[in-house]
Amino acid sequence: MTDHALSPLDQAHAYRLAGDTPAALRLGIACAHTAPDAPGPIALLARVLVDEGRTMIGPEIAARLVDACIRRGDLPAAVIASQIALDAGEDHTPLLTQIAEAFGKGSPRLGEATPKPPPFPNLSAMPPALAKLSGDELFAQAEVSLAKYLSGNDSVPPDTKLPTLSLFSALAPAALAKLLKAIRIDEVSGGDEIVRQGDQGKEAFIVARGLLRVVRLQGADETVLAQLGPGAILGEMALLSSAPRSASVQALEPAQLLVLEREQLERAAQQAPELSKELASFCHQRMQQNLIRQARVFSALRPAERAELLGSLESRIFEAGELLIARGQEAERVLLIASGSVSVSIPEGGDVLVLATLGAGDVVGEISMLLRRPSPADMRALYPTLTFEITRDQLRDLMRKYPGLLVELYDLATRRDDEVRAAAEHDVLDAEDVILV
Repeated sequence: MTDHALSPLDQAHAYRLAGDTPAALRLGIACAHTAPDAPGPIALLARVLVDEGRTMIGPEIAARLVDACIRRGDLPAAVIASQIALDAGEDHTPLLTQIAEAFGKGSPRLGEATPKPPPFPNLSAMPPALAKLSGDELFAQAEVSLAKYLSGNDSVPPDTKLPTLSLFSALAPAALAKLLKAIRIDEVSGGDEIVRQGDQGKEAFIVARGLLRVVRLQGADETVLAQLGPGAILGEMALLSSAPRSASVQALEPAQLLVLEREQLERAAQQAPELSKELASFCHQRMQQNLIRQARVFSALRPAERAELLGSLESRIFEAGELLIARGQEAERVLLIASGSVSVSIPEGGDVLVLATLGAGDVVGEISMLLRRPSPADMRALYPTLTFEITRDQLRDLMRKYPGLLVELYDLATRRDDEVRAAAEHDVLDAEDVILV
């Protein structure tokens, strides 16, 4: 189910995913008639026909759709269109190579352009004659729509400048083609859950079409963090770490997703070493962007100040099980968690008492650094964890330059110190927040 009205084309996708092929074809044909230059309705009709075993025209349509999507600067849609050729029984590698040469590093077509939004089919009512069609007549009419599209001319010039895309346009065409071949395509219906908060991440997603909602649960409270549309990337931290997902993602309408699986990308990177380097660089940049937006200790700083501050810090990776700060140790740095997960624990008899689990945007070491006392707990990485560090020497300079940072860190340090001491002394012990392991 969806909580908003669907466009005619989205409704056609919903019918197809629900198994109502005749309804999907009727709407798809009607949309193609009202927007004859739009790739979207044609891609839907081609997909339905190929799924039904009518593959004769599939490769030709796929090639035309790939070209149309490239002209419009829509790499995800072009990749999905190439899949039509593969499912019709033809090797789609040449189409992926065509996409990679258009969007890859060094392409003369790359510029500062933005992807062109797809035409919105203006469908006021279903044509009565089309509404009556069924069976072979309906399939024949779909084939007529595809043939008409093939015989027409594209209104977008073939030399139109293309957008320079994050990650993709940083790769040479050969490496980009390997990345595209490693991609899996998923389709989901409105209401489906794509990512569940707390599950381990093994893949990232790029939205090709549709609308997604990102939701974080804290107890009984649900907070909507964002709505993501075509071109958005989510879950990319799973390419570096298996840390639990920090939020859930739900489809608000039928959606098509490009899926980057860590295992498949690792295989591709063995053949193209630069792919591994660019993926790591891309994820690093995305982590910085997320921290700039979300880290509470930056809340008193302007966005430009946050970026400037973070850009001045060194990063450090801790492997699973590695101590960031040991209990009783006086910290020489404050660590800002960019990705991964850190447990805060103290010994309890023969057990370990886990007081808290920290994730992206949280800070460790602030109690010891600011209050000048040994750390009251062990801080240990649960998964590979990337941090940015503020050393004691840096802290003095940063406090003068960004006084709001001192206020936030000091407030956090005093509050956390009280919480840890209370738990350690058994004054407060909430069974929902503390775990014995």
